[in-house]
Amino acid sequence: MNTEDADLFGQRTPHDEHDRNLLALYEAAERTLDDLPYTPEFERLYADISTDESEGDVLRRLQRLRKAGKLPRLGRRGSTPAIHLTPEEESTLRALVEEKVESLGQRDRLPYTADFDAVLLAFNEQTQRTLDHHTLWRLIARIAK
Repeated sequence: MNTEDADLFGQRTPHDEHDRNLLALYEAAERTLDDLPYTPEFERLYADISTDESEGDVLRRLQRLRKAGKLPRLGRRGSTPAIHLTPEEESTLRALVEEKVESLGQRDRLPYTADFDAVLLAFNEQTQRTLDHHTLWRLIARIAK
């Protein structure tokens, strides 16, 4: 992997060692970034990263690396939840997410936060479902597309 990239101003800057380590761990996880939250692979990545950052901070750092074009594309497609939502359930989920982050377009701010936990709890209570964190995250990503 090239250890230098151009910044926004065209200047050559070395990758931070911490980012290189995170990128290597991400590649080893073999999951797309959208599929990674709340999985055993993310937990392994987080345990191996040697940081005092929260899980959410590490995920957001990966998201920033993706936006900067530094995150490799992984070939394996993300998991698709086997759960199918009724139109009413989808509407409920949209409203709960929008209540916390204003729009589905801002959904990447939710994982590993108290707001995500609140959405999960409220959704399960309102729909009588028992979804786990990962399944709810994949449903949010699916309805946002």
